[in-house]
Amino acid sequence: IMKKYKNLFVTVISVLLTIMNISPVLGVENNSEYPTLRELVISGEIDLKEMVMPEEYSLNEFVAATVSIYASSSGSSSLSTSGHAWIVIREKRAARTYGNYRVSNGNSITMGTWGNKGYDGIWYNLESKLRTSFSPSSTVYLKTAVMGDQINTFTNALPNLNSWSLTNNCTGFAIKAWSKTGAPLIASVTTPTALRDNIKKVSGYKTGISDSDFVDAATDTRHY
Repeated sequence: IMKKYKNLFVTVISVLLTIMNISPVLGVENNSEYPTLRELVISGEIDLKEMVMPEEYSLNEFVAATVSIYASSSGSSSLSTSGHAWIVIREKRAARTYGNYRVSNGNSITMGTWGNKGYDGIWYNLESKLRTSFSPSSTVYLKTAVMGDQINTFTNALPNLNSWSLTNNCTGFAIKAWSKTGAPLIASVTTPTALRDNIKKVSGYKTGISDSDFVDAATDTRHY
């Protein structure tokens, strides 16, 4: 009798997962028409922060960090263009170095390029220190999970992104850094306002500056 009900339970769960368009085989290479949980996390269709029991599915074996791309039409990091764009990184696995900044497990930092702070390149945590200067209603962001097999690509790209110019400004940095996470690409634009408008075209974007990764980011500022 127990075996009969166990088989019935498995069948019901499989049907529900199929209806939800989630592969029953979670975290395994997918050869079916349904996306795996890992694929849904990478694509951003599932937000890890909304998962109640992520360890049940061994997500920690895959997720090295979460990265958010922000764009705001308020504030300014340049000499002639209003607004700013940046990224927020939260380390999920162990202590890791991003550029020349060591981030311990569970902590987060912000990174952005600035052209009006005396160093034309990547700065750490200026955005978190100046967080309240960005208008919540004029700021949008996307978040993605960077898997273990992608994190080296992301970190290795940072040295080549350590520069700022009028044609390679904060927006260019944020888009290029985001593209190294394996997340869906965002159209190439040159101003924070244009990036903000493009982010708003992506399903799952959020508005504001209250995300915990940003709120809790370190505020000790230094440049690359």
